Amino acid sequence: MPLFGKRKQASHPASAPAPAPAFQETRLDRAAIAAVISHIEGERDAANARAAAEFGLDALQSWTLDLDAGAAGFTTPSGRWAASIDVLGSLNLAAESWMWGWANARIPDSLTTASFGVQQLGAEKALPTLTTMTLWANKSEADTLAALAFGYADAQFLFITPTEPAFYLAVRDMRRVG
Repeated sequence: MPLFGKRKQASHPASAPAPAPAFQETRLDRAAIAAVISHIEGERDAANARAAAEFGLDALQSWTLDLDAGAAGFTTPSGRWAASIDVLGSLNLAAESWMWGWANARIPDSLTTASFGVQQLGAEKALPTLTTMTLWANKSEADTLAALAFGYADAQFLFITPTEPAFYLAVRDMRRVG
């Protein structure tokens, strides 16, 4: 089960997002936000550690990505693996620019379910960081945004492609293929 409840369906609403709720004067609780982020990043790190142990991903030899098929492949010393993916977002490190998966027109809606869940949360809570298509973000900030989206994914681990831009992928349904 995803960290944040039920997985959202990939169908994007045709209408504009709901209007932001009326402003309420509330002080930002930085300690609470830091605790939530720490928890989310801990969950992501634990999932990645389990995947490294189970599939040998700490010794990754090669990988493939097919966005049309929504699939990734991994070769490790323990074998060849195939999996389904959800694109959380991408980071252009040179430009320090993060783009949410739901905002990338080249990625099918069916592969942006988790990031779309984050967008819906942002619309409900009037959080522009979660509803803005592209943000200024460095690697650390992108990792945090991806960890938030990972919480909406029913996934085994997070994979960051070693490319420019780097794609942040929620990987699920890993199965041995060779």
